[in-house]
Amino acid sequence: VGSVLYQLGAPIPAGTFASAAEEHDGRGQMWLRSDDGAHVPWGGFDGARAVAPTRTDDGMLRWAPWMVAYRLGTTFADPACTIPVATKEANGARCPLDGVLGFAQSMGCAPATVSFAQLGAPLDTTYATPNGACVPSPATGVLAFQIGAPIADTNLALAANELSGDPPVQVRRATLEGKPILQTGIDIQFGGNNPPRPDTFVDAATGEDCEAALATDGKTRCLPKTQDSDRLFYADAACTSAVYVSSFPGVDPCAPPLSSVYAWLGDGGTLCNPAPVHVPRIGEPLGQVPLWSHPQPSDPCTPYTGTLGPAYRLGDELPPTAFAEITTTVD
Repeated sequence: VGSVLYQLGAPIPAGTFASAAEEHDGRGQMWLRSDDGAHVPWGGFDGARAVAPTRTDDGMLRWAPWMVAYRLGTTFADPACTIPVATKEANGARCPLDGVLGFAQSMGCAPATVSFAQLGAPLDTTYATPNGACVPSPATGVLAFQIGAPIADTNLALAANELSGDPPVQVRRATLEGKPILQTGIDIQFGGNNPPRPDTFVDAATGEDCEAALATDGKTRCLPKTQDSDRLFYADAACTSAVYVSSFPGVDPCAPPLSSVYAWLGDGGTLCNPAPVHVPRIGEPLGQVPLWSHPQPSDPCTPYTGTLGPAYRLGDELPPTAFAEITTTVD
């Protein structure tokens, strides 16, 4: 419902597109350079492998391997299912893989952490316990590897970050040995194959992250990031008294601090024509109150039956001129 369908045209030969390769310089910056000379930042390089800022088991933010296989604890190397292996979906793997990532549960309100190990030899046969019994598990579309020796957290360089540029909008970048590394993001990626997350814009006046988005005056501005769902809720059955509702039910001690504003997408946008972002102030708390909403913009106002956190009344909307305009340039 609501999807736009198109016929597929003739295949486009792969040679139509420029190819690219990873390269790095002596300051820890990795680049993706195309064969026609264009290049873009592609994260960090610690002298041996691609790295990204990651929270490790010692609680520190470190430059950890980025292109990794995963230890999920569901696939094994032996018929008794006692020796875990690392796996990676074959259709998304970027080679060479530089390690094995193991997930850990977060403790209390502390962020989740991860550990790393050396990548071992590839495996042709693996086992799993889909019904309680250990049976061969064909590795269809999956690469499997032995897990090597642990990589001590202290063997991974500490990551930091800095703000650069002049207000009203600055850029937060990760630093490796004191040098800013472009296109990394901060503490938001546990390995992967997609492009590194972009550097973060920061509103210098508030110290809060902002992002380039369409404002209500039709200009691209650095607006607060839209929070929770893009679905707007109301405190009345006519859907006229809009409220901000936390996604954390009850009083959650681990919930992030409440911002002073709530950014949400207006109704009626499409993929090619996005709706503008509205930024009203968050007003007085209303607590746990009955809520109504439009499941879809054209739907009638109906009671909401899900579980959400406390509601806050929305105040006046901030004018778009309160936020810095952002322009795009191509070099």
